[in-house]
Amino acid sequence: MEWQDIREHYPQQWLLVEAIKAHSQANKRVLEQLALVTQYIVVG
Repeated sequence: MEWQDIREHYPQQWLLVEAIKAHSQANKRVLEQLALVTQYIVVG
C-alpha cells in the first residue's frame, strides 16, 4: 500500500507500518510501498 491509501483506510488511528520498498533521494528516505503490521486502538 502507499501512504495515501493507508491514511484513507485507517483515518485518525495509530498504526505500525513496515517499509517494503524504499530508496534514498536528496539525503531523505522515500517510502514507496508500505505494509500494515498492526493498528492500535486509542481509548480516551
